[in-house]
Amino acid sequence: MAFRSTATNLVSGAINGLPSIFVYDVTNSVTLLASVNRFGTGAGDNRCLAPAFSGDGSVLVFGSWASDLAANDFNNNADLFLLSPYSTSVIPLFSLQAIVGAPGQGPTLTWPAMSGKTYRVQFRDSLTGSAWQDLPASPTIIGNQGYINTSAAPGPQRFYRVLAF
Repeated sequence: MAFRSTATNLVSGAINGLPSIFVYDVTNSVTLLASVNRFGTGAGDNRCLAPAFSGDGSVLVFGSWASDLAANDFNNNADLFLLSPYSTSVIPLFSLQAIVGAPGQGPTLTWPAMSGKTYRVQFRDSLTGSAWQDLPASPTIIGNQGYINTSAAPGPQRFYRVLAF
């Protein structure tokens, strides 16, 4: 279960009283801070909202104005973040991915990358009825981080996926 709260007593660590995203692990009776800053020291530096899980429960999506959840987030706008488990440990660990965009520009997508993998990024404007299309730009991989700028401003909504081969 994911929820938004301004409570400062749900997890230990630096919680600033701004709306943050939490995940409650019902199996292990543990509450986790999902909107943790990229340094792992506490909550993000601005408000978060609208947590939602994918249909199969494997991905959590939320919006935030925080500038410290992902590297190079300097746009002073709301961004969309995805959390997906990459570990089966007792307390799930999450990898943070960001879709960062400024008004009138296409977003820059980032994701955790693995060495030896080739990546392709696709988009579509509807979750139903439209086919996935490849982005014309090639992803850039630096260390364990993948990046791509879509360069074209999307319509009112656009959905992206990153494929690894």
